[in-house]
Amino acid sequence: MYDADEAKLAPEGGEFFSIADLARAVRKRAWLVVLVPILAAAGAVGASLLRPPVYEASATVVVGPKEASPQDNISNTISGLQMLAHEMAVVGLTRSMVEGVRNAQGDAQGGPDALSARDLGEGLTVEQVEDTRFLSLTYQDGDPNRAQAVANDAARVFVEGAAEANGMAGGAALKVASNAPQPVALEGPNPVRNGLLALALGLMLGVGLAFLLERFGGKS
Repeated sequence: MYDADEAKLAPEGGEFFSIADLARAVRKRAWLVVLVPILAAAGAVGASLLRPPVYEASATVVVGPKEASPQDNISNTISGLQMLAHEMAVVGLTRSMVEGVRNAQGDAQGGPDALSARDLGEGLTVEQVEDTRFLSLTYQDGDPNRAQAVANDAARVFVEGAAEANGMAGGAALKVASNAPQPVALEGPNPVRNGLLALALGLMLGVGLAFLLERFGGKS
């Protein structure tokens, strides 16, 4: 006999999977729904706890006009100096500057390989401070003393070579506005937050797997 209710539950062209079916799938595979979130949370907490702290140190340099500069249209105006600071931030440290920082670190730490060019490329950034004449040179490292030393060495080397590298040796002068203070650890990963987030995502994944196994893996 034709049942209108069954027709609604099983539309033409596909099998309907109701909330009751989903609940039954979750009950049958409760171990999966529980195990996946636990493993996900444990992995997230473990990764958070094993991640070493990272320290960040920043030194600041300022771009100013050079005395008796003939290039008044750039160097002797605030807007021109701000534009020049932006260009210097985009260019960053040239290869010779990077080698200068490496040599300074090698002298301080007893070897030319104390700091690689790759370390500097990954850990050192040069950014304009908003739309001002100031530039911030920031270095991140697992050693707070090295983070501070590299940031200060980079600022000194940058001051010595950035104007020439940007073709403004005759019109602009840079100086260190402030050396990097002793850094503090950046806010690291939060094990509790990451664990709870992984738990929620794992729960959704576990329910999804139970659903797929129930629908496509057979009724056993």
